Amino acid sequence: MSSESDNPPWFARDSNGGIDILEVPPRLKSHPEVIKRGLELEPANPMKVGVVYVTGYSKKPVYVVKILDTNTEEREINQRLLQDLACPRNHTIPAELTPLESGHPLLIMPWVLQSYNDHIRPDTSLYERLGLCLQVLEVCEVHTISRNVCVGD
Repeated sequence: MSSESDNPPWFARDSNGGIDILEVPPRLKSHPEVIKRGLELEPANPMKVGVVYVTGYSKKPVYVVKILDTNTEEREINQRLLQDLACPRNHTIPAELTPLESGHPLLIMPWVLQSYNDHIRPDTSLYERLGLCLQVLEVCEVHTISRNVCVGD
C-alpha cells in the first residue's frame, strides 16, 4: 500500500508554489497507465480537483480517471463490484482498476454523462428516459451505501 502522502488530493503547483486548480497534476500526467493508454486529461475541467479528471471531450470515448485513496477500502470495494457486473442488482459503471504494479491505483471509467447523452435522443420514449434516470439513482444508492459518493463519481 502507498504511504499517506501518496494519496489524493494531488495538486499541480503554479510558479509561486500555490495550487493551480485548472491544471492536471504532473504526477497524474506521468502515471504509467495514463501514458500507456494515451489518455489526454483535460486541464481546465477537473471533476474533483486533485482527485478526479476527465479526458478531452473532442476525442471519443471520453474517460474519467479517479486517483484512489489507499487508506480507505475504495479499491477493494470497486474490485468486488467490478467482478459481478452481470448481477442485475449491481449498477456499477464498467471500469478498470489499474494494477498495483504500475504505480498508485487509479480507477478508469467511461464518462457517464456522455453515455447518458448518447442514449437520450429526441425520439427516446418517456419510459426509456425514466429507466435511465432510475439506473442513475440506483448507482447513487450503491455508492451511498459504500460511502463512496461524490460529484465526480
